[in-house]
Amino acid sequence: MIKSKNKFMNIFLILSLALNLFLSGIVIGHFLFGKANRPFPPHLKWITESFNDDVRREFRPLMREHAMNTRPLRKALRESQQNFITALMTEPFNEAAVNKATEELQGHSENLQSNMQKQMVKLMRNMTPEQRKKAISHLKTRRDHRQRREG
Repeated sequence: MIKSKNKFMNIFLILSLALNLFLSGIVIGHFLFGKANRPFPPHLKWITESFNDDVRREFRPLMREHAMNTRPLRKALRESQQNFITALMTEPFNEAAVNKATEELQGHSENLQSNMQKQMVKLMRNMTPEQRKKAISHLKTRRDHRQRREG
């Protein structure tokens, strides 16, 4: 009985140590590498993923600015999505409330999309003509690949 308790305690200590090392690694990695080495946002990543690290590094300040500008827009969109879901689930069904929530959701979605498109134009404006051609070529390749996969 005592041996099984010791065995259980040893297994528990090893698992605890492994979990602590894992979590410590995450925290240390965040502080060592920080936000500067995080990937580009998915909606803009296609523009730069065909470039080398030096070119991507040039665009990081623009991406940080974009992240700061879109954070409140994304938050508003998430809140309006939740309000829409709440309106849909409310009993008795209130069509006016659902329509209002739909309009708010659409407005926040349009604001975010407009901001993202402006950021894309700003990023492209800072590219050389060769870089723009490379980015568009990469986009066409991705689109063609996706169409073949879906079609």
